[in-house]
Amino acid sequence: MSTRHQATARTARPFIAMALVMAFVFAFPSFAPALSRSTIIARAARWVQLDVPYSQSGYFEGYRTDCSGYVSMAWVLTYNGQPTSLTTAGLDAPSVSVAIAKDTLQPGDMILRPSDQPGAPYGHAVIFAGWADQARTSYYGYHESSSKGATYAKIPYPFYNETGFTPRRFVGVDDDYLDVIEPLYGPNRYDTSVHSSWLSFPGVGDAKAVVLASGENWPDALGGAALAGAADGPVLLTKRDTLPTSVRDEIDRLDVTRVYVLGGTASVSEPVAAAVDAIPGVSVTRIAGADRWETSALVARETKQVLTTAGRSSQGAYIVTGRTFPDALAVSPVAYKTARPILLTDPSYLPTITAETITSLGVMNARLIGGGP
Repeated sequence: MSTRHQATARTARPFIAMALVMAFVFAFPSFAPALSRSTIIARAARWVQLDVPYSQSGYFEGYRTDCSGYVSMAWVLTYNGQPTSLTTAGLDAPSVSVAIAKDTLQPGDMILRPSDQPGAPYGHAVIFAGWADQARTSYYGYHESSSKGATYAKIPYPFYNETGFTPRRFVGVDDDYLDVIEPLYGPNRYDTSVHSSWLSFPGVGDAKAVVLASGENWPDALGGAALAGAADGPVLLTKRDTLPTSVRDEIDRLDVTRVYVLGGTASVSEPVAAAVDAIPGVSVTRIAGADRWETSALVARETKQVLTTAGRSSQGAYIVTGRTFPDALAVSPVAYKTARPILLTDPSYLPTITAETITSLGVMNARLIGGGP
C-alpha cells in the first residue's frame, strides 16, 4: 500500500469507527423517560382486557403482537418516535435490559429466554407481575401466548418446566427509590394484602390473629388497623360473597386460632365467615354494628379488651370522618403501631355511639385527623 493510501486509511479509521458507533446507537430504541412499574403493568393488562390475539406478523397500536412485541409495547419502546418491536434477542441486549437475581424481581420486570440462546427451541418473554406464593415457586405474569393471545396467568417459575429462562430488568424503568423502599403489590387488592402479610409475618406462628375485612369498601379495613396491631396480626381483605383462595391459604399458613371478621353480612357474607371457620383450628369472631359508626366503636372496644388481656393499655384514639377514606388511610399505619383505635364520625356531628365509646374507653388523648372541606 502506498504512503498516500496508508495515510488515507489512517485518516478514515476514526470516521469509520464513528459511523459504526452512530449506527449502533441509532439502531436501538429510545425509552419513555422515568417509566413507572405501574404504567408497565397497566399497559400489559390493557392488551389482556382487549383480548389482543397472538401473531408474529400482525400489529396492534404499532407493536407486533407476539411475545417480544408485547413486552416492547409494555416498555413503550420507540424508534425515531414510532413504536418499535424487538425480538427476544433484542430484548436481551444490555442497552435494553440487564440481568437481575430472582429475589430482586419486581412487577414490570421480565422473564426471558432469547431466541439466540444455544439449544433454545424458541424464544419467549413474560412480564413479571408479582409472586403467587411465599416460597416464590410461581408468579403471576403477562405474555402473548401462541395459543391464547394476550394472557394473564399463574406461571411456575421460571416458565413451567422449561429451562433457559432468566429474570431481567428494563433499563428505562424508574427505580430511584428501590434502595430505600420495598414495593408491595399483587395482581389485585386481595393478593396485595396477602403479600403484605408475607413480609410482616414470614414465619408460622408469628401472627397471633387475623383481621378480615371487606375489600370492596374501606371503613372496616381501615378502622380495623388498631385491632390488628393490638392482636399482633395482619389485615386481610375479602370479597363479600367469596373468600379468595390466596386469602384462605394465608390464614391457614399463619396458623392463627382467631380471625376477626369486621362488618355485617352486607360487607362479609355468612358463607365467607363459614369458609374461614372451616379452616382447622380457627375460631371466628364477627364484630358488626348497625352502621359504620357503630362498627368502628365496637372494634375500638374489642381493641381495648385485647390490650387489657395482654397487660397493655392505650388511652388515645384517632377521630376521623367516616364519609371519605383519605384521613383514615393516612392515620391507619400509626393506629396499627400504637394500637390506638380509629373512631369514625360524621363531619357535621359526633354520633352518639362514638361519644359513648370515647367515654367508656377512658380516652384521654383524642386526636382529630383532617381539616375542613
